[in-house]
Amino acid sequence: QASPTWEGPVLFHYTRADYAATIFDERTFRVSSRVDPEYGAGFWVTDIVPGSMTDEDLHATLLPHQPIEYARGVVVIVRHPDFHHVREHEFFLPRAPNSDVDLREIAVAVGRKTDAGWVFRRGPLT
Repeated sequence: QASPTWEGPVLFHYTRADYAATIFDERTFRVSSRVDPEYGAGFWVTDIVPGSMTDEDLHATLLPHQPIEYARGVVVIVRHPDFHHVREHEFFLPRAPNSDVDLREIAVAVGRKTDAGWVFRRGPLT
């Protein structure tokens, strides 16, 4: 199943499907207290399109320290100049640990992987 198209360039924040739905519905991301040794704390996104890799390859590429369930949910984010392209396929928005990132202007859809493929829903930005 092909991913839907969005207006303009987008990035993807992968996480568990239930977390993705909560992040999208609340339009808020809580930054982890864990800090990347090179870039610090913040909001990580990627240009890897859902369905373009197997769960295992996506997991190995982006999420090696998380359970594989973190490859099965995604929040679709409008690409914004504040995101820094820091590694191949990885973009980063630096923020303080345990702070909230306001996604009201940039979260455009949420998706989850099902047995039939990726399913997406959009919601009004409020």
